Amino acid sequence: MQQTQHSKEGIARVMLAATIGNVLEWYDFAVYGYLATTLGPLFFPNESQTAQTLSAFAVFAVGYLMRPVGAMVLGPIGDRFGRRAMLVITVLMMGLSSLVMGLLPTFAQIGLAAPVLMVLCRMGQGMSVGGEYTGSMTYSAEIAPIRWRGTLSSFATVGCLTGFLLGSATDWILKEQFGAAAVSAWAWRVPFLLGLPICALAIWLRSSLPETQTQGAKEDLSVGKVFTDITRNYRKAFEIISIVTGVNIAFYLFFVWVPDLLKPGAANNEPWVQGFNTMSMAYQIPLVLLGGWLSDRFGRRLISIISIVMLLIVSVPAMHLCQSGIKSEFAIGQLLVGIPVSILFGLQGALIVEITPAAIRCSLFSVAYSLAIALFAGTSPLIATWFTESLKWQWGPVTYLMVGLLVSLWTLFTLPETHRQSLVEVNSTR
Repeated sequence: MQQTQHSKEGIARVMLAATIGNVLEWYDFAVYGYLATTLGPLFFPNESQTAQTLSAFAVFAVGYLMRPVGAMVLGPIGDRFGRRAMLVITVLMMGLSSLVMGLLPTFAQIGLAAPVLMVLCRMGQGMSVGGEYTGSMTYSAEIAPIRWRGTLSSFATVGCLTGFLLGSATDWILKEQFGAAAVSAWAWRVPFLLGLPICALAIWLRSSLPETQTQGAKEDLSVGKVFTDITRNYRKAFEIISIVTGVNIAFYLFFVWVPDLLKPGAANNEPWVQGFNTMSMAYQIPLVLLGGWLSDRFGRRLISIISIVMLLIVSVPAMHLCQSGIKSEFAIGQLLVGIPVSILFGLQGALIVEITPAAIRCSLFSVAYSLAIALFAGTSPLIATWFTESLKWQWGPVTYLMVGLLVSLWTLFTLPETHRQSLVEVNSTR
């Protein structure tokens, strides 16, 4: 495959289309996590309060467990039929899954079928994200000039964080305006249904995206072929998994799990928690762009190592502050973690694209990244709840995080610096 050159105007237009699609994908995907404690009693009412929360987060984790499946199906489409086809399919899948989720009857209305249908919808969302996030980062990095590759590819993460921010803000507004009783009765459906018009806009914009590379061979889209491609490049797959695991565990612990599960009696489910969480993700957006820019100027490997060391230093005090239930300490804790997390998110798209062969880039990137999230990061709210609720080990979550960060750091030390090379040059030297 040969990389295609595009004008500055064309790059700006397609970056907008890619970013808006990511906003929808991650808004729909994340809003379930913010509503987990509300949905638990509605779909798992016959269990204890702790079991309800665990069950709700287990369904949240199902979406991540389905990401590798989506990557296996959608990644080859991006490699063989083009990035545009894959990006249109992913946003359509997410929109339909979320629409159905917003219309689901509860356990009180249809019994056991309610949680079963919720799981199926979550599976559809997970499959969609399995191709969307990595596909959009791949597309953005491929279309970008060399000196702006990190900056422009960071827009995929900007879309992701914007989606999380909108999901958090929607949950916050619902609780503030309607109260817990109304949210449990009917208002929980609103966030899922709001994604439908955004879905229509994203499909319209993406249908006119130019291709970044010529189409590859179309004769084999089988899972077996994808599996063979991945196993032949297992070292690169392991590098990707190692690089992204630590920072994603940090994000899901501090910005998904902590807002829902604070120390008993402190501030659990208080509206201000979601408000602070929303504001913290708002300041992360410019930091993501900063991370991409810094990696373009000083190198992705160097900035990654510095940021992970920062996370290792601040993780323990930040977790203590966030679990205190005190507003100011909660905000400081999220700020301490949010800065290095955002910088890492801003540069990782370009970093991984540069170490991945072009012919199987969508497949390898999508599958490896999805496995990392499914096995280690997306399940971290469930694992953290198990540590704190079942084992009564408050430091279990941060210990889990630090192990993931050390693995990421070890892998980064083994990588060369590639930020000044074209994608063709990088592929020829690795």
